[in-house]
Amino acid sequence: MNYLYSCIGVKLCLLFFAGGFVFSCTKNKVEQPDDTTMLSACDSLIALSNGRFNCQVKPIIDLHCAISGCHVDGTGANGDFTTYQGVKLKVDNGTFQQRVFQGDPTFMPYNGPLNDSLLQILTDWINNGAPND
Repeated sequence: MNYLYSCIGVKLCLLFFAGGFVFSCTKNKVEQPDDTTMLSACDSLIALSNGRFNCQVKPIIDLHCAISGCHVDGTGANGDFTTYQGVKLKVDNGTFQQRVFQGDPTFMPYNGPLNDSLLQILTDWINNGAPND
């Protein structure tokens, strides 16, 4: 008889626990942001799909090109890539594409070509007219 009461007690405890868990989850409402919540310009999927300079291109340039001893002001490297204007100048005259995509006369950055996903971001940006956002 004790075994029967013990099984019924365990089943009731489990049922009570599961029911409490389910009902407690439905009572807690999470506040959703209203439509006036502003996203940063880089958080938008549209911004990311269009190859925007400040959101996607500049972080690549800052990490791989505009580093100490390379394309920063005063280093003597061919071009200052710390600004949009500096990068755009090289895109407009074609030398950016020659060095980054074709390796002519050598690949940039010096430590080897960028991976395919980074090259695609740069390609999309250039094909979109290399806009400054």
